[in-house]
Order: sequence, then C-alpha cells, then structure tokens
Amino acid sequence: ELVEEKSYESFEAALAEGKIDIANAGPVVCHGARKTYEPIALLERMGSSTYNGIIFSRRDPNLKSLANLKGKTIALVSPRSTSGGLYALKALIDAGLKPDKDITIKWLGSHSKAAQAVKSGEADAAGCYDDCRDAAWAADKFDSTQILGYTDEIPAELLIVRRNIDPLLKAALRRALASLNNETGILQQMSQGEQAIT
Repeated sequence: ELVEEKSYESFEAALAEGKIDIANAGPVVCHGARKTYEPIALLERMGSSTYNGIIFSRRDPNLKSLANLKGKTIALVSPRSTSGGLYALKALIDAGLKPDKDITIKWLGSHSKAAQAVKSGEADAAGCYDDCRDAAWAADKFDSTQILGYTDEIPAELLIVRRNIDPLLKAALRRALASLNNETGILQQMSQGEQAIT
C-alpha cells in the first residue's frame, strides 16, 4: 500500500508510531526517526549526493535578489524540511533577512502548498525543492516565476526501513532498489544515465 501523508507533521507522526514500513525522507526527518528506522539506500540526483533548494517569486522587476524580500511574506514548508525549511531559512538569514523582523514566514506543510501560495498571492516568495513550481504552474513556470536564490548544498534524501523488519527482507529490498539503476525509462532519463540509488 502506497501512503502519501498530507503534511510533514502527519508523516513524522506516522514514522514515530512505526506505521510505515519503508519511507523516503530527508536527513532531518530520518535522524528524528532513527530509533525505529534505519537507512537502506541513498537517492542521488544526477550523480550527486547533494542538491540545492530554491527561493522563488512571481516574475517581478522589483525583486532581483533575496535582499529585495524585506517586508515580504515567504511561504515555507516545515521547520524540519531541508529545502523547504532549514536551508531556505539559512539562505534568507545569509541574505541579511531576519525572520519575524524583516520578513514574515508562513509554514504551509507541503512544497505544493508553498508554490500555490506564491501563485495565489498569499505569499510573495517560497522556499522549496527544485522544482515545486510544477505543482502550481503546469507549462509556464519559467515565464511566470523567477528564482531569487539557491540554498547551500543539501544532503540527499534516504530510503529508510523499519528496524524490526526481517533482515532477509531488508537485504532483498536493498538489492531490488540497487537494481533499479539498470532499468530503462523515466528513472534513466531523470538520472541522465547516472546511478540514482546507492
């Protein structure tokens, strides 16, 4: 059964209760669940074990950098999200913006909600993974939005499994996941021929 939690909070609650057998999560969430879960694989993006988040806005000639967001409302995902929380906040602070003083932060619980908030005008900008904009702009994201800044490099997401699952099943899962690198189709296109799972 495939389960997609509605928010970071409900996902973390499900992990805390050990309700999920195998999950895909960022390093902060995985660290918080380490008593019940262990990593079985690392997801790589285009051959890299790191990636960058973005902070973007609607296209606006008055917004040319993160510093121009002073006095604005920023949609973020969760304080425990890496690209949509911790690293996005760090990028804003590094740009000289103090949360709750220079900018207003709206925690919305998901990357797609953060993107939708920018599209609807509920927020002036959003921090998320690249590319959460697809959730709000189907075809014209490049004409309608602009990236104001990138986060520092973020450690890749992990696939984690409940510690109390049979060791033979864990080993079979690890082998099956690693074998996905040899598949053709969308995974191969996304990874541009690089191994995506290690």
